[in-house]
Amino acid sequence: MHAQITPFLLFNTEAEKAAHFYVSCGWLKDKYDLTWQVAHQMLPRLMNDPNSQKASAVMKAMMKMKKIIIKDIQEAYDKA
Repeated sequence: MHAQITPFLLFNTEAEKAAHFYVSCGWLKDKYDLTWQVAHQMLPRLMNDPNSQKASAVMKAMMKMKKIIIKDIQEAYDKA
């Protein structure tokens, strides 16, 4: 049996502190030149909502961000 790996890391303040800078959409680059993403656990749920307008609104809001702001993502979802 193979473990399923999710492409999202759960938000972790220690991980965020270790990052050198945000690239885009919550993606970070650290001092070892590794790139990884910090995302809240609700993000995959909102992005995969059966309502395509809501899912699209979430994606559009996230694409404008460097650091993902959950409040703004939720607001885009709610307004769609």
